[in-house]
Amino acid sequence: MDAKHPDLPYTVSEDGSMLKVRGQGIKKTTRSTAGYRQISCYGKTFLVHRVVWEAFNGEIPQGLQINHIDGNKANNSLSNLELVTPAENIRHAVKTGLKQGKSAETNSMAKLTNEQYLEIIHDLVNGATNQEVADKYGLHSRYISLIRHRKRLKSVWQQFENENQVVQVKNSSGLNSKIPIEQRIEAIKRLPTCSNKELAQWLDVDCSVISNVRHRKTWIDAWEVIDSKGATTSGKSVVASATKRGASY
Repeated sequence: MDAKHPDLPYTVSEDGSMLKVRGQGIKKTTRSTAGYRQISCYGKTFLVHRVVWEAFNGEIPQGLQINHIDGNKANNSLSNLELVTPAENIRHAVKTGLKQGKSAETNSMAKLTNEQYLEIIHDLVNGATNQEVADKYGLHSRYISLIRHRKRLKSVWQQFENENQVVQVKNSSGLNSKIPIEQRIEAIKRLPTCSNKELAQWLDVDCSVISNVRHRKTWIDAWEVIDSKGATTSGKSVVASATKRGASY
């Protein structure tokens, strides 16, 4: 059975191959640095497994990912793909023994398992504070800070990015947010008039994420847009009002 992708000019087969709608022939794929098959279209790059899933099942819900059941990133057959949460994706990666999965725990000084280190990174990316993570795993907050800033567990960071199909950004938050930047900008504009809880419910995230946004610890790219365009009144007035509002959660 074949299916037409809703946004791209390709007809997708259940085995993962793609036929061009206009003209003839199978669309050629290339291999990404993370090992996934990818295609180029409209000047952008798309991961094949996501294209296959979207063709047969529609848009991928925000916050969810597509996992290769057999652990083979080149096997993009529909039957080999499943919808999972980031945490489920990480656990599956460790369970299937992907190459990067042993580097942290084979260190004789490692205090936790590789899966736990992956979960630490997942918590940090999703807005947890250093102290919250330190308390959860029985580690010192300074060590968590080193992890956050990639001065520790570099190979585990790389694994997390590869398995979650995300890219590194310059700021210390580590990863691009899954929330579209337009929505993040709108959330920042609402900071002076909304509580952390209200914005967290609107975006379906934890309150700690909004707290970190309010204090400019994450969403740096969205804050830069606010600052450069002088959204609402000005970047400075937004953060001043936002911080004041943040006193009551």
